[in-house]
Amino acid sequence: MTISLLNHWSPDYKPQDTELKQKIYEKNGITVNLTAGYITSLKGTLEASHLWFYSLFVLPIFWVFHLLSFNELKAFQFFNIFLLIITICIIYRHDTIIKPKHFWYIAFTISSPVLLYLHWTHTEVFSYCFVILSLYFSFLSDKRNYYLAVLFSSLASLQNPPIAVLSLSLILLGWKSKFYKFRYFVYLVSISSISLLPYLYSFYFFHTTNPQMYINAASFSFISWERVVGLFIDLNSGILVYLPLLLIISIFLVPYSLVIQHDYRILLIWMIAIALAFAGTTTINWNCGMMYLFRYAIWIIPLFILIVSLITEYNSNYLVSLILLATLISTGGITIGCLMDHRGDNYLTFNQLSKSVMVICPACYNPDNEIFGERSLYTEYSYEDGFPYFVTYKNNIRKEFSDNNSIPLLDKIDNTAFIDQKKAVIQHGPGYINGDLEISDFPVDINKVHIFAQNTFKPDIFDKSIQFIDYTTGWSQLKSENGKPFRWMENNGTFAVSSPDERRVQLNIQARSNSQNRTLDIILDGKIQEKTVITPNGVSYTQKINLKKGLNIIQLNVHDLEKMPIWRTMERYPIIGFNNISISNPI
Repeated sequence: MTISLLNHWSPDYKPQDTELKQKIYEKNGITVNLTAGYITSLKGTLEASHLWFYSLFVLPIFWVFHLLSFNELKAFQFFNIFLLIITICIIYRHDTIIKPKHFWYIAFTISSPVLLYLHWTHTEVFSYCFVILSLYFSFLSDKRNYYLAVLFSSLASLQNPPIAVLSLSLILLGWKSKFYKFRYFVYLVSISSISLLPYLYSFYFFHTTNPQMYINAASFSFISWERVVGLFIDLNSGILVYLPLLLIISIFLVPYSLVIQHDYRILLIWMIAIALAFAGTTTINWNCGMMYLFRYAIWIIPLFILIVSLITEYNSNYLVSLILLATLISTGGITIGCLMDHRGDNYLTFNQLSKSVMVICPACYNPDNEIFGERSLYTEYSYEDGFPYFVTYKNNIRKEFSDNNSIPLLDKIDNTAFIDQKKAVIQHGPGYINGDLEISDFPVDINKVHIFAQNTFKPDIFDKSIQFIDYTTGWSQLKSENGKPFRWMENNGTFAVSSPDERRVQLNIQARSNSQNRTLDIILDGKIQEKTVITPNGVSYTQKINLKKGLNIIQLNVHDLEKMPIWRTMERYPIIGFNNISISNPI
């Protein structure tokens, strides 16, 4: 969209945009379709499916980078960093005296998970900064200015329309501060009118309020309490995981502020946060691309930063300062940890916390179906095709996720356990079947946790004789090599076979290593069966193994690895490439 704005000052895609876009894509190794992100409008033009105001803000830097022959894509990262610095400078310079509440507000602002999004060519930092400024001028500044507050929240809503909920709240607060004089209401509404631009644009080109609604990628029907609760407490991407103390203190302060301080501001801020959460759940793609924390939570975080900063208005003694310092260290430490273990594919994986909980207390984590399904398949794919899913620990099934049609297959591998829960799935559709609480499994050995899905993708390197695959271990996403399916394996790969009885079979493998000879361990139910050497030229290998009746878990493991890179992209680290894995009767 920025290229379109640069070439012809309109956000629609035209043929003249192709040349520059191709050059930028080649320079950055991007292989997606040139018109990805555009849809044909009712006017016949190719318009942006996402709003383009962020691109307009980046345009001046993009133009300079283009003139200087710099990597134009870096203009977005430069703008994100610049905007965050400017935000902090405005807060620091606006009030004559920096009070404790200002200091903590700045400290939490620059240590939050927004840092994970600085390198994104997306709008999270844009919205976050303007919401931070909006809340500062409406709640924290000694020179309170609701006109600026409404302006900044309206600018944020240009790219993320749900933030209009915040704008409306600030209009009412500002009007109240002026004793409900009508002319001030008119002034505030007039300032906020810039937030109508996205709706006018969408209505003109698509006859609806949002391009995403036009392509059925967003709808009010997708709003649910489950999604809202998950936004706060999901063990993979919820606010609780990445800002635990900040969220807990914000909850505790609601009754404290009401009962002890007779202050209704904290309750109001929480109401705004929940309203924003509801408004943000209208997307069809709930397990969307993100950097660890839900990207829809990024513009809710400032509300909790505001709450903990307001603590100092009640009391700023040593204990309060110590609590805030611990919260800051916790927030910054988790953010830095995520930066150091940066994985672009994090939204398609389960973190250690969620795996541990699914082992110890399976019923404590029943995420949105899409989140569990797509993370189990390690790809954005129709999760219904992967039924049934099941989680094992030390070869014991701890959790299942199934539809009614897959229950008979589950019965074959778990001896009809959890009968009552399975009946509920048969009656009501897809759902979770959870094992009992097992405190004795703590601490959990993450290497022994496996999350299996049915052999889903066709064609694939896995023959139909391989019934279940743990895509969450080391398998890359499915690729094509010379017209045939191909997958890389990182340090280990796991799959499973359900056998009706004890039998001796032959495991067949076609593979090659990436650059040097690799020793591959073949492990059945935790015991090494054989070691073989995989060369860069490729090998076809067979190994006879004994299957027991029921579920048999087979692992392929490479242990002589060099240190893998910290900063990860959307790919597994390629160690061994596989063309085929199958089970057959012995020859």
